[in-house]
Amino acid sequence: MIKRESYFNNSHLYKKRLYVYKLNQNQLKAIYYNKGSLNVSAGPGTGKTTVLIERVKYLVNQLNISPKDILILSFTKSSVQEIEKRLLIEDIKVMTFHGLSNSILKKNISLLNNEYNDNFEIIDDLKKEDIVKYLLKTARKTSTAYGFSDAKVFISKIKNNTINLKNNNFYNKYQNYLYKHNLIDFDDLNKYAYQILSNNNFLLTAYQIKYRYILIDEIQDIDFYQYQLINLLFKKTILFIIGDLNQSIYSFRGSKIIYIDLLLLNFNIPTFYLNINYRIPNKIVKLANNLINYNFKSYDKDKYKITSFVKDDCNAQISYNNFINDYIELLLYPKLKNW
Repeated sequence: MIKRESYFNNSHLYKKRLYVYKLNQNQLKAIYYNKGSLNVSAGPGTGKTTVLIERVKYLVNQLNISPKDILILSFTKSSVQEIEKRLLIEDIKVMTFHGLSNSILKKNISLLNNEYNDNFEIIDDLKKEDIVKYLLKTARKTSTAYGFSDAKVFISKIKNNTINLKNNNFYNKYQNYLYKHNLIDFDDLNKYAYQILSNNNFLLTAYQIKYRYILIDEIQDIDFYQYQLINLLFKKTILFIIGDLNQSIYSFRGSKIIYIDLLLLNFNIPTFYLNINYRIPNKIVKLANNLINYNFKSYDKDKYKITSFVKDDCNAQISYNNFINDYIELLLYPKLKNW
């Protein structure tokens, strides 16, 4: 086994590793970083998932970390399945944030409040739609697609802290229906897990020492309660977070870049940059860089700029619409708040 120090001191082995696995120097530096927690800013097509997978293999095969001490979190079932498919290491937990919260609730729902019992059911979007339609009818409102769609989005926005109307009549009817029928929707999973852990120090400590290494994929997608869970659970672990701050697309459900800023500050986490693209033609990469320059929230623009290894073989043309949904929401807001 080659120790990390001797590995990097031996340029021949370093270059051989680069050649065999086709990894660039920035990718390798992130994989073999061994000074605590790390944030990896990875632009599109820069090998984000590959770096995550190789990082885990490094922990297990070279640092002899037990797979049971490692937790990998992502935001969608498809990304979890992709990681599991490529990782092929038994006993490593790979799950979504909602999956983690669900596992906490299943074992500790009695610690939440008197509203739920052990037989609670997590409802999917179809079940949620049925409930919303039913409540709209009982509220003597039409169950047209327009009213139904507004109501469904409205509830999620309240739960994800994107609007503050928790005393709203329709929202309260929906929430009381869930309590009465022992139901929990996806929007509440992370919130309830956070509430249980934050109010039970013994249980919190048990979860804090359960994993030594936590890796989080697509970190730019975290919302308020996911950020709070990270703050609670991972104070005694080494974090490896990876994502693209300029690709945050879930602001409509409460995702905010400020949570990453706070995370890096709270845990004193340095940032490495992956900026060589292996997927997209250079013309498109240049156009993307130009667009990012106009993003007033863009982070470390000079370090973020992507270069491409892919030959230009297409005509680069971009069409861009700026936050149409936000404008529609602005038009609808006066009606929604009066429900």
